[in-house]
Amino acid sequence: MDVSLLSSFPNAICSYLLHTTFDHSPMVIEFKMDPFSYGPSPFRFQQMWVDHPQFLMCVCQVWSASTVGHGLTKLAFKLKNTKVENWHSIFDRTTMHIHSLESHIEELENKLYQSWDEAMERDLLVSSSELDIWLRREDTRLAQMAKLKWHMEGDRNMICFHACLANKRRKRVVEMRCSNGVVFNSPESLHQGAVDFFSNFLQGMLTRSLPDLSTLISHVISDSNSSILCSVPTMNEFFLALSSILSNSAPGLDGFGLGFFKSCWEVVKEDVLEAIYEFFVSKQFPRFFTASFRVLIPKVDIPSRFDKFRPISLCSVFYKICSKIIVNRLTGLLP
Repeated sequence: MDVSLLSSFPNAICSYLLHTTFDHSPMVIEFKMDPFSYGPSPFRFQQMWVDHPQFLMCVCQVWSASTVGHGLTKLAFKLKNTKVENWHSIFDRTTMHIHSLESHIEELENKLYQSWDEAMERDLLVSSSELDIWLRREDTRLAQMAKLKWHMEGDRNMICFHACLANKRRKRVVEMRCSNGVVFNSPESLHQGAVDFFSNFLQGMLTRSLPDLSTLISHVISDSNSSILCSVPTMNEFFLALSSILSNSAPGLDGFGLGFFKSCWEVVKEDVLEAIYEFFVSKQFPRFFTASFRVLIPKVDIPSRFDKFRPISLCSVFYKICSKIIVNRLTGLLP
């Protein structure tokens, strides 16, 4: 199907019937409701918001509000308040604004074609420049939705992004069969079936007694090295861990990717560093930071059973930073 049609009607399905009298097969296009639009959508920080002139003002307004607690508790509280802010109503007017600008530019061009006017031409230049800014924002939004890790500056990639999104929709799993013959064909049943399968798979592994091999293992980490592993990280360690995380990596349950922290670092850095220091002192993580999404990655093109998926966890950026600091310390101690 045409990319522009799929972008306007993402739930359109095209199928071909058997031909009888003629040598052509009848084509049927159905416009169906999205079977996966159930339940609330999780919050996702949109990288396109960073370019908006009101972005930093909104973050500063939330971050400057008084909070209860300190360290980990304070950071979690501020992230929650930032997440519940009405971001979409403030920033997400992209498509409507682009159409309005395009109509205005077309109207100005028609008027200038009939009779030239200096003020009108100045308005045309300003509107064209503003349209280019909004088109770049739309490119950023679509690239994030399509999960593409490349972005060609100065080029319009909307067709490519819409094609990728249409391809992702076509690969949606709409039916799954278990070994016992049970069929799951609704979003709710697919969700519950996946939860039951992987809960049994991950928690039902057989346990057996293992021999004591402690006498064969040498102590490669001394007491002094052990204290280094648990010490409060330096600023250099923190930035090394932060820079090793991809800016477009998938966010955790809180919805904030690394792009959020990088774009408003001067506003959030003190609270982030304070929370990291508290973790390395207390050795405890609140559930807000340890909770993660469990995502199923298909092992084959068209999976038909739950065992054709492998589960991965999408952790929060804060969790990744603390983990990478510990890993970087271990790499210097282990052979």
